[in-house]
Amino acid sequence: MELRLNRGPLEKEQLRIVMTEIAQGLEGLHRAGVIRRQLTPESIVLGKRSVVLTDFELAKLLDGSPTVDVGERPDDLYVAPEIRDGDPATDFRADIFSWAMIMVRAATGAVIQDCEFVANKLAAIGIPRSFISLIVNCLGPVTTRPENMNKILLALKKWR
Repeated sequence: MELRLNRGPLEKEQLRIVMTEIAQGLEGLHRAGVIRRQLTPESIVLGKRSVVLTDFELAKLLDGSPTVDVGERPDDLYVAPEIRDGDPATDFRADIFSWAMIMVRAATGAVIQDCEFVANKLAAIGIPRSFISLIVNCLGPVTTRPENMNKILLALKKWR
């Protein structure tokens, strides 16, 4: 049975596994020079043995080739603010923002943008403090986000 990642909260071990697989998928795309740009729970399928990223129509190649304009998406809370604002200098950190929003949704069952509320909600369900700090940074301005998925993947390995 396949499920889209847009339902209620996942239990902690499943959450760690699913978010690790999503991060690995993004890291692979980034290594290939692709920014996903619009990653949402609806574009993630939970299979029996793996997580699958779908709907790549707005992905962008970083090799300078023409790309589809994302356009205005003020209602899509998973899309990084710089994408919504049409910043042409968008980099991998836009996907890191989306990954963090999906992490919060998968952990809590809700879409939450307030970083203080996110931190409190994640702490209440037993997410490690160091990992919460990373999530909050990922949801912040571009300058506070990790430059690539490696820091996130390392933090996920340490989370037990």
